[in-house]
Amino acid sequence: MQIFTGDLVYNFLNNNFNYRGGNLTNGTSLDTVPKLTLGQIRKLFLGNIEQFDHAGDKFRDTCFKVEFGYFNLNAGISYAQEALVKAWRVSPKNSVSPSECPLA
Repeated sequence: MQIFTGDLVYNFLNNNFNYRGGNLTNGTSLDTVPKLTLGQIRKLFLGNIEQFDHAGDKFRDTCFKVEFGYFNLNAGISYAQEALVKAWRVSPKNSVSPSECPLA
């Protein structure tokens, strides 16, 4: 499953491995079973958009892309230990913005 806040970059120079950027995950003991229904996810997503951007009505009739995976709560914090939680990434279909993580 995908870790939404984790990126690895592999760089090759003249067809030879040059370096890797990013951090490997230590894995997780969390299961891979989603607990929310699509209706619940949609309601939470629209509620968050309304709460923070006051734009929930703008997306009421929108089709969404929904992905289940993991989110690192400590992403972007230097030297912090990875803290993975189950999460949903939600965004309008054919768009990346607005996007919401985590909803779990």
